Amino acid sequence: MILDAPPELPDILAEPHLLELALVNLATNARDAMPKGGTFSISLDKAQVADANAAALKAGDYLRISASDTGCGMNETTVSRATEPLFTTKAGQSGTGLGLSMIRDFITQAGGAMQLRSAEGKGTLVDIWLPALP
Repeated sequence: MILDAPPELPDILAEPHLLELALVNLATNARDAMPKGGTFSISLDKAQVADANAAALKAGDYLRISASDTGCGMNETTVSRATEPLFTTKAGQSGTGLGLSMIRDFITQAGGAMQLRSAEGKGTLVDIWLPALP
């Protein structure tokens, strides 16, 4: 695992245990997507949104948490369903879903947004945007 967190990041107002659960879900999904090994990375940075954008974020300062893996990735159909409650890519009775709907709901309630990008054979990237405190 690679962690890139610069020393000066903005403060945010979010439930710490929900943020922790979100990161654990992303790490678990990455682990499951890389059965033969790979790299899971988390990077944090201060990001500024000047105008409305594709993630429907309001203009302002944000903490952006980017979690990526070099796993098997997902096709477009899977990505389009990945944030449905209890949706899973896991076979049989293993797992309870990807957890992405919980992450999306938590982030949205905190005034942020989540972006999911993935391609088969190329891994997955999840960007979590949380509003910075003034």
